[in-house]
Amino acid sequence: MPSMKAFATTTTIALAASVFTGLAAAGYGHSDDACTALATLLPESQILYPSSLAYNSSNTYWSTRQSDLSPTCFVLPSNSSEVSLVLTTLLRLKTPFSVKGGGHTAFTGGSNIDSDGDSIAGSGSSSNSTFTSKGGSRADDGVTIDLSLLNTITLSNPSTTENTTTVVSVGPGTRWIDISLLLDPLGLAVVAGRVSDVGVPGLVLGGGISYFSGLYGWACDNILSYEVVLPSGSIVVASPSSRPDLYRALRGGGGSNFGIVTRFDLFAFPQGDLWSQSLIFPDAVVSSLFLPLYVDLVTSDLPSDGAAHTFFAYTYISALGGYSGITNFYHATQYLSPSPLSTIPAAFSPFQSLPSLVNATSLENITTRSLEIREEYGHRQTWWDATFLLSPPGGNPSSSQLLTDVIPLFRSLVSAMNSSSLTTAAADGVAPEVTSFLVFQPLAVNTLRAMQKNGGNILGLAEDDGALMMMQLSSTWDSQSLDSLVEEETQKTLGEIKSMAEERGLLHRFQYMNYAGKSQDVFSGYGEDSARELKKVARKYDERRELQRYWKGYFQVGY
Repeated sequence: MPSMKAFATTTTIALAASVFTGLAAAGYGHSDDACTALATLLPESQILYPSSLAYNSSNTYWSTRQSDLSPTCFVLPSNSSEVSLVLTTLLRLKTPFSVKGGGHTAFTGGSNIDSDGDSIAGSGSSSNSTFTSKGGSRADDGVTIDLSLLNTITLSNPSTTENTTTVVSVGPGTRWIDISLLLDPLGLAVVAGRVSDVGVPGLVLGGGISYFSGLYGWACDNILSYEVVLPSGSIVVASPSSRPDLYRALRGGGGSNFGIVTRFDLFAFPQGDLWSQSLIFPDAVVSSLFLPLYVDLVTSDLPSDGAAHTFFAYTYISALGGYSGITNFYHATQYLSPSPLSTIPAAFSPFQSLPSLVNATSLENITTRSLEIREEYGHRQTWWDATFLLSPPGGNPSSSQLLTDVIPLFRSLVSAMNSSSLTTAAADGVAPEVTSFLVFQPLAVNTLRAMQKNGGNILGLAEDDGALMMMQLSSTWDSQSLDSLVEEETQKTLGEIKSMAEERGLLHRFQYMNYAGKSQDVFSGYGEDSARELKKVARKYDERRELQRYWKGYFQVGY
């Protein structure tokens, strides 16, 4: 006897097919307004048109570059069956679309689309990245699927005992703060994003760095199962025992190649308050003293203390009179210490003697910590990334010297953007100023080891790679007139940095999807085997290449 889920799925597909047949008979079809078609399938309140307050709310994104786009309508399904209905309808009508989870992508069109069906984004490796009207698609009818109504959180077996598996099931409309608000009082946590209002789907499907990655791997490594709506409209579960190929592909392969994920089942674990320390060092200290110690931390100390986590940012801070280095240290089990605030985790002890401008330590729950590093909305954003091999301190070639030599290139980038911006006419009347960050985020071998659980993810990283350092170039600004300048100068500087690293034998192929620029070839950075596997899985679950043709804006494998 078929399950209720299977029955509902079959009924949904049949309904979509009948509606499409009716539209075609009435003279619609390829030239029909897709939003009108969807309005026959869903309640009126779930189809949002321009000029309405609800439309404006859905068109709010972290990066205002995304909000520049205006889809013909936003459609808000409220459950997986409605997602199936929407997806199959759009594909049958050959309508370009995008999908919004948390809306935290930096570049234009990452999770939004314009009414002309253009997302103005590329994948680097896919010839379909700028597809708009080929194959009969509606070039004048882009639709964005907003998943915000799928925000249910369900706990199974909530317990802080080590021998009990607690499962947190969440919809793709959930943000990480929604989960921490529920779990903090229970003494539980999940391998989550670090910023409060980042959405669950984008972070998980691209990998997902967490405070707890040294112990458990990335967020994608701690998903027990996914519920996925396939291009056919079928609603399936992917796990280590059910469709393991799809399960593995979703662990870092992005969401736009296989289907729309409508539920994530997350592994939860006992967790108390998070210890954190923020240190700000003057520019002179960063290169001469800090960076050699930081490389030593990643290669020697983090592997022996999985509870430790860190990242570093270098930027211009006018209040401090110049460039400074900000390092953030975190520790997951320091709260168990008899005096957690008066003692320093051993891994971070060497940094305490460095001359610093700011030294602040705290012990807070996950919610409080994630709110404190929340990034405000209302600005234009970009980011690009690369990954370096780390050699032991004093090794040849020296990775700490490479990190040091990146700094003047970054400073030249900042100078070039701001010098040019002052002469760029800001027709929108917005101040022509660019604020930029150079960010280093370690991938220690213990994290790489933890990534291999349940068959491993698709990122193409292994413990044998040795310690790695991800580098991110990130900028924020307000004037739309600066968009091209910022993108071109950043991409140019990234090329110079990668060339320098390659010449020294310290460039790793990996490019982290969640920090990648719109034209970076993310999947080639996973290695030939992973790229080949992703194409095979995409071909299996999207055999007619419908997602490759009609899902716009984000990274696609191309086949």
